[in-house]
Amino acid sequence: MANYYKRLTRIERQLSQSTPDLAKKHNILISERVTKIVVGDAVWIEVSLDEQVLYLYKGSEIIAAYHVSTGRPGNERLKSMATRPGVYRMYSLYKSYPMWGRDWWCPDVPYAMFFHREFAIHGAYWHNDFGSPISHGCVNMAEVDAGEVFTQVKKGTVVWVH
Repeated sequence: MANYYKRLTRIERQLSQSTPDLAKKHNILISERVTKIVVGDAVWIEVSLDEQVLYLYKGSEIIAAYHVSTGRPGNERLKSMATRPGVYRMYSLYKSYPMWGRDWWCPDVPYAMFFHREFAIHGAYWHNDFGSPISHGCVNMAEVDAGEVFTQVKKGTVVWVH
């Protein structure tokens, strides 16, 4: 039987994981693979696996930064579900989308923004552990943050995971 993930109770409700201070401190050489395809002031996304942070850009300027949870690494007992590094483009966006795996089920996952195969950036109503890699490979965000990002992107938006 699959685990059904419930929404957090009102007491556990998520707070925004937006962290403007991270944007001020972030100083990284942007991959040439990204700079070749981001045109002008286009909105694009950087996901730092080491920092567990999603940076939202407009051109070369960071306009927002959020703590996220990416895919958990594996070990001798557990298969890796790590989020795949690479440069991608969003190919499908849904305000709500059902997601499932071999032993889990999450109906109505909010703000699903697919960028590589079954991998998406989306709101996660079942946990508050942002900043730790615990997902099944997707990039989990607080629902309110995923909603903010969702309003800024479109099909074709560049996503750089590293």
